[in-house]
Amino acid sequence: TLRLVPPPHPAYDAVAEKRRWMIFGMSSVRRPKADYLGITLSRLFHAFAGAEDTAIAVHLADFSEDWVQRAAHWLGDAFEDEVKVGRLHVMHAPRRLYPLKQVPAYAGVELSNFELKSVNGEYHLMPEQLNDKEAYVHSSGSYVLYWCEDGSGDRQRRRWMVAHERDQWNIGKERCPGVARAPEDHTRLDPLVVGWEETEGREWVVNYAAGVESVKLKERTNTKFGDSPQREYWRAKQNLDYSFLMW
Repeated sequence: TLRLVPPPHPAYDAVAEKRRWMIFGMSSVRRPKADYLGITLSRLFHAFAGAEDTAIAVHLADFSEDWVQRAAHWLGDAFEDEVKVGRLHVMHAPRRLYPLKQVPAYAGVELSNFELKSVNGEYHLMPEQLNDKEAYVHSSGSYVLYWCEDGSGDRQRRRWMVAHERDQWNIGKERCPGVARAPEDHTRLDPLVVGWEETEGREWVVNYAAGVESVKLKERTNTKFGDSPQREYWRAKQNLDYSFLMW
């Protein structure tokens, strides 16, 4: 079962399977700075306070299993009354169920508009991986662009980083050195992604003008409708999010 709330247990099956006149479905993912799911649910339940034959189904569609479990536990506690009467259902489809086909590693990536001018320029695909994912080296050989999965803090952080080439040997699961970094959880390098940060002294400062200028696809690699790889990926994922929700 994909059901998280009510828990997949015979004691809750009758409530979970009760037929409703209308069920509202929504999909939610982790957001770095704000979470609107609780507010949205509170307002919806308030608006439909007298409509006891309605329910809300929430698909926690993030691939961070830690966030999914914490969010499901919080929803179960915060909306305990709605869960008991079967008006709130929470489900999650894990990554392994998504047949998502991503564009293979790029042949190259161009970064631009960083205040640290030496970071700007073309990065070429490296023959070896870093952190079990493709990585890119600056045309000057001075920097590497790599995928970081840092679990050393209170939660795992996943993002693209730019580091000095000399620091690549220090890159690991809990070590992500860098002078520039992309916003969290964007798995594809893409010109659409804004909000890159770079270091000023010991502080990280957002530079909304900086980021990926362009990507160079490998030969015989195409995307649908001329979309960027990031948009193509998320369009396919969102379609599957709602398919699981209706299932």
